[in-house]
Amino acid sequence: MYEWLESELGHERRGETLAARYRSHLRFAEVLHRRLLDEGVAVKDMLDVQSLVFIAYLERDLWAVDQPPDMGAGAEPPDTYLAVCALYRNEARYLAEWIEFHRAVGVERFFLYDNRSSDSHMEVLARYVEDGTVVLHEWPHLPVQMDVYNHCLSEHRADARWIAFIDLDEFLFSPERRPLPEVLREYERYPGVGVNWAMFGTSGHRTKPDGLVIENYHLRKDYDVPGRDGAPRVEHVKCVVDPRRTARCIGPHSFEYKDGVAVTEHGRPLDTPPFGLTSPVTWDLLRINHSARRSEEEYLRKLARPRADTGEFKNKSPERHEQRERTLNAVRDDTIKRYVPDVRRALDRVEAALRPSAGAGGPSSART
Repeated sequence: MYEWLESELGHERRGETLAARYRSHLRFAEVLHRRLLDEGVAVKDMLDVQSLVFIAYLERDLWAVDQPPDMGAGAEPPDTYLAVCALYRNEARYLAEWIEFHRAVGVERFFLYDNRSSDSHMEVLARYVEDGTVVLHEWPHLPVQMDVYNHCLSEHRADARWIAFIDLDEFLFSPERRPLPEVLREYERYPGVGVNWAMFGTSGHRTKPDGLVIENYHLRKDYDVPGRDGAPRVEHVKCVVDPRRTARCIGPHSFEYKDGVAVTEHGRPLDTPPFGLTSPVTWDLLRINHSARRSEEEYLRKLARPRADTGEFKNKSPERHEQRERTLNAVRDDTIKRYVPDVRRALDRVEAALRPSAGAGGPSSART
């Protein structure tokens, strides 16, 4: 990749031995570093330069032309800038909080897929379906997750500039408290952005506590402690993608793109093995709090049903369960709690709006 980019940029290569080629590549990287700084590209170190070289190599058809292609292909920009796709089952008690939180951080629409729920979820969603905030699909199949994501890409490709593919126990936001659309505009040249999880445990709750998820669960995994091999911790990402440039979902944490590669929040290529994992874990601009367990009681109930991605059951020994519980409750982290007042006010407004029509059923015709 260095040789290709050196040739494209007219850098003269010197020497044929391996050592000479290495020295030539290093000189080229130093020159490129200076040129990037001169052009106002704020690279911090040679790792940034190497990442840019790698991206340029993978996107060589884009970099080799004077003007980048129009990825919109002449189409009108969608009315919605940021939407979320999610699959759920029996999440009625959490749906309103999850929707109002994401509305508070800049999400405009929700493509939701109901997987055989038997609770009062339609009573919660009726208002959002009626005003177009939620587009609701019935999805009774198992396993489901990748099929749902691919259906969403096919069905709603032209309906949003970005679609975030997350779950009902995940909360996407910017630690800088910037609106998500403002942050995502910095990534529009890429087909996708991978956002690291921050994994939260039960915070000592044996049963479901009163109050909001974002205020009750404040203990998480310690990512500053090295792994068993002494290397920085590795963690999954969830993806926010440009649906027009995304070919298909290949796993809960990764997608295949029509051109280019997805990147981390710092612009480093994501679509290299291991897919859907990054190290080190960073949350400077974007972050997902993953309340993977909620309370102990709810987690045990979760283990009793098949996984959404494979249809298989998790099988964890009591020893493994306790070890994981300690790992996920190691560090206090209240970053997300700054949104509690906003979410509470929004939920109060929703409740007030529903009082005059209490008992009214949701519009079943809105389900597809």
